[in-house]
Amino acid sequence: MNSPIAPTLRQPYVRLKLIEAKDVYNAGELSNLYVQISYDTQTIDKTQAIEMSACPFWDKKIEFDYDIETYEGINAITLSVYDSDPLGMDELIANQVIPLHYFKERREFGKPLDLWLNLLYLDAYSIKKHILVETSTSLFQELEYPYFREQIATKEVIENKEVPKIHVALEIYDEVAIIKLNMKIKEIEEREGSCGKIFVYLINIKRNDGLEWTIRKRYSEILQFRDRMMHHDEDVKNFEFPRKDFTKLLSRILPGCIGYYKRVAEERKEILEKWLNNVASINYLYNTDEFVEFFTSEEKKEADIEVEKNIITNRGSIVDQAPVGRQIV
Repeated sequence: MNSPIAPTLRQPYVRLKLIEAKDVYNAGELSNLYVQISYDTQTIDKTQAIEMSACPFWDKKIEFDYDIETYEGINAITLSVYDSDPLGMDELIANQVIPLHYFKERREFGKPLDLWLNLLYLDAYSIKKHILVETSTSLFQELEYPYFREQIATKEVIENKEVPKIHVALEIYDEVAIIKLNMKIKEIEEREGSCGKIFVYLINIKRNDGLEWTIRKRYSEILQFRDRMMHHDEDVKNFEFPRKDFTKLLSRILPGCIGYYKRVAEERKEILEKWLNNVASINYLYNTDEFVEFFTSEEKKEADIEVEKNIITNRGSIVDQAPVGRQIV
């Protein structure tokens, strides 16, 4: 289904800013520091060398695609700090590795992250060992979560002039985190149903790129959607959700109960809005058919059906009229 909810066709990507480093020396001496940025075995970019400084400021911004299928491989960014030597060979003096799967497991894809990381000084043996991070998956076993958590600098470490560290801003986007939705229930419509009064929630949906549309859902539809989402993610059942109420059944028998049922619908409004936004915070749910179906407006569904009908009806004539050599897709 072609939908505003469907994942963008853009390749998953990383947005990285190398801001600065502090207290970095080469054998106790000031040096001309720059950072080489690598993803797996590929060198992506590097910063400018800052001459004779232990606290270089780069403010270097880069953006690059990554392969989401590499979650079973290294799938890490390596920051290698070099001392630039205009007359000889540049010297690798420190590095740090950022495993992307660490942030995926913490559901921090799509969130702006501001990190101070410890830098690891490298002697001849350590250099040989750490370079393998870019070329061998066997060493990746050392990059488990406890290891990386220890590399995130605390406030005390940041202030400690004996410890080298680097400051980065990081955003990681997978194939669904690029699109984010925010929901607000604008009002409740009262309608005549086949068995009496019904109440419908008008839900305004705003995408993070500014696109907006409205869907209409009854409580029973949202409840059914909740049941489907719980099959995909157990956390959904932990989000607060308004309980069922049997007033609707009574309202069919006792018309005087309809006022109370309307109040129940109003009381559910705030909790349902919060629940919808909680579900929208789980990135990979955007890729499910149930999620796309629920948040696509009826107008959009009807328009898609008409487009498909027109394509089927006109396919022959369109192909016949196409210029020679032009491919029809």
